[in-house]
Amino acid sequence: MAAPTRLPDVRQALAWRDIHSGLDEAAARRVPILCLAESPWSNGAQRLALVLGQHDETRDLVESSFVPVIVDPLERPDVAARLAWAASTLTGTVGPPLLALLTPSGSPFLAYCTLWPEGRDPYPSLHSLLRSVADLDRERRTALENEAMALQARAGGRAASAPRHTAWQRIRDHVDARFGGLQESPKCPHPHVLWQLLDEAAHPPVRAHLVRTLEGMQRGGILDQLDGAFHRCSRDERWIVPHFEKLVPTNAALAAVYARAASLFDRPDFLATADGAAAFAAAGLESGTMVIASDARHYTWTPGQFQEELDPGLIQALGLHFKITRDDSPHVLYRALEADQMGDYADEDPAVLSERIDEGKAHLLRVRMRRPPPARHAVDAPAWHAETLRWLFEAGRHDVDVDEGMLDRRLRALLAGHFDPNLGYARTSRAGARYWLEDQTALATACLAAGAGVPEAHGSAIVLADIILEAYCDAETGALLDAPHEGGGRRRPSQAVVDGTLWAAVPSTIELLRTLAHEERGSQRSRSTSCVRFERAAEVAERRHRDATHAASAYDLR
Repeated sequence: MAAPTRLPDVRQALAWRDIHSGLDEAAARRVPILCLAESPWSNGAQRLALVLGQHDETRDLVESSFVPVIVDPLERPDVAARLAWAASTLTGTVGPPLLALLTPSGSPFLAYCTLWPEGRDPYPSLHSLLRSVADLDRERRTALENEAMALQARAGGRAASAPRHTAWQRIRDHVDARFGGLQESPKCPHPHVLWQLLDEAAHPPVRAHLVRTLEGMQRGGILDQLDGAFHRCSRDERWIVPHFEKLVPTNAALAAVYARAASLFDRPDFLATADGAAAFAAAGLESGTMVIASDARHYTWTPGQFQEELDPGLIQALGLHFKITRDDSPHVLYRALEADQMGDYADEDPAVLSERIDEGKAHLLRVRMRRPPPARHAVDAPAWHAETLRWLFEAGRHDVDVDEGMLDRRLRALLAGHFDPNLGYARTSRAGARYWLEDQTALATACLAAGAGVPEAHGSAIVLADIILEAYCDAETGALLDAPHEGGGRRRPSQAVVDGTLWAAVPSTIELLRTLAHEERGSQRSRSTSCVRFERAAEVAERRHRDATHAASAYDLR
């Protein structure tokens, strides 16, 4: 059967419930919950939809023995963060796709971030996994509850043993010493971690890891070798086979990382990579597109397509450069050989080969632009736009050519959005206007990164920091909260601790408060009370962030 031109929408694959109705139904039916915590445009969600659409037996199993729940991280970042924390505790990595299995009471007991829904060694198929869980639930239901309790205990112990360390100390036991990045699957760029590591680049092991990682991503298929934008993450350890979706904030952050690394390590090639990622991110801001959805057939090439589209004089150079073999399967373009490494295979001068590579890449890009384009998505979360602005401002300070006037206009437009003096900036979604910590923090951080073109930015950052302390910080414990809880509602500490598309809300808020305290302390207009308030709030929030006493609320999804 021929593959569809577009993968199906996961929202149509099952009768998904939202988190609240799903929890109520699971408690009434006393069956586990199958929860997908992914945006519908993600590669993992598309693949799951394809498998469900092709297997009636799997769909019947889900409906009879589980309650299917979908959580879009853009609409419920608090719930997605709690599930990500559970997955990270179980597997050491987070998605995509982030699938979690929950007890009827809503406690996670199993998470699969690297699940191949169709099955692939060593991973089970979705159907076999769900069949095993359904059988266990029917025969030994207490076993699932015990698994959930054990997971919660592990998470609590992990939180308690997490003292403050440098970025390198936190990751050095988990780095991939051969290909860079971390020992995880899928392998993610983690631009925020790389940015922190650049502060420690004088330390030889840190410098070696940074260079290895940045070179690996630059050569791999995780970087679109034709248009210079980065894909979301890599399925393999060598950065070659990506999840093909492209996220604008990730590209903006990587542009800043590569630009700063280019200066520190005297690497013009890193600056060229920064230029490509920044151009993609800036275009996304201008057009309102924050995501280009996954579409493998748009980006890959069969040997036949390669030969049909390229002039014979370009085929050898491009074939060696991208390692196009006779294998009929689609090829991801990655840089296997550079022109000066082709001496054993080609007689021409490396400069000639390099020109042919550049000419061939430009031609392939023109051909690809005639293919049906991947779906494009707007994201109305202020945090996505603010994070993009913040990192493009940073990239501009490190020799990337950015349109500062456009960035200033976009920041002023964000600051002119719907603002509540008690709650901050609203996020509009299908569920209506909501307020989230990550939006306030990202906007404040973008304001601090802006230049003189937005003179009101610094004052806006101070206002947002004050709002965070009043509405998003528990007055009794000092813990940071995902959302303001009005009317005496229950105030749960945030579990937004996993570095994903955006820098996790808790550490970024702590950094924001410390930065403001430092600036206020050194300013001629120093507001000493604000300085002390910000500094103390950051210290308490970090201590609470590491404190296991609030881990019991990590998996309360209601």
